[in-house]
Amino acid sequence: MRVFSAKGYAGTSLGDVAAAAGITRSGMYDYFPSKKALFLDVLKDQTEAAVAYVGPKVTASGTGEARMRSVVAACFGYALDHPAAWRLMFDRSREGDSEVRQVRWEARSASTEIIRRLLRPDFAQMDIDADTTAGPVIVELMVSALDGATRWWERHPETPVDDLVDAVMRVLFLGLRDSDEFTPGAPAPPR
Repeated sequence: MRVFSAKGYAGTSLGDVAAAAGITRSGMYDYFPSKKALFLDVLKDQTEAAVAYVGPKVTASGTGEARMRSVVAACFGYALDHPAAWRLMFDRSREGDSEVRQVRWEARSASTEIIRRLLRPDFAQMDIDADTTAGPVIVELMVSALDGATRWWERHPETPVDDLVDAVMRVLFLGLRDSDEFTPGAPAPPR
């Protein structure tokens, strides 16, 4: 994972991974038939680990806002504690292989689907039908926003996590609710 994260799929050889693992390149073939098979396995494992890390925060007890704050903080915590895994899952800048792109998007779609299902009760409370286009689009926006904020944070590591969570919450949580609920005295927006 660390080698793929640092060099990207295209920039990594099976020999690089073997050297990092302390085995021979030919020994790698005892476990994986190709670099692509290894990468896809690592990507799948890391995506599952991230969902397992964040998922319990989505289904925890408490208000929707409290749970979302917990999820956002957990995502940043995961990115901070597992930076190589986060880059592996989200950095597509050095990727040239179409099959890897496809698998990466399949993993992202599967994660989005899991999160959409977990958020279904919260969406219902906000009169959003999670089973229409709105459900997966909103979740994809949330995931993309968290990824973008994490990339920003990499360039501004002095920023306290709480400040980052507050900024993201202003967009993700408040943006899903009617703006007149949060602006006392302001006229309701046209519908």
